[in-house]
Amino acid sequence: MNSADILVWIDERKKALGIKSDAAVSKRAGHPDVIRNMRRGLSRPKTAALRALAKVLGNPPPGLFDEPPPALSFPSVEE
Repeated sequence: MNSADILVWIDERKKALGIKSDAAVSKRAGHPDVIRNMRRGLSRPKTAALRALAKVLGNPPPGLFDEPPPALSFPSVEE
């Protein structure tokens, strides 16, 4: 999931909850600049910030917190 997808989710959840301000959501999540910085393309938020936003907005988007696929393992090569 990229930043644009996350911003769409944020906007949809804000609308559903009747919230107009990015700053209000960010501050309540404990990361006062996270949405602003995403919109400006300054940074991709860390997982902790995304989890906090999800707690404030509810219903995190599918796939946001899914575990990555397991690392590939290769059989050892005996010489």
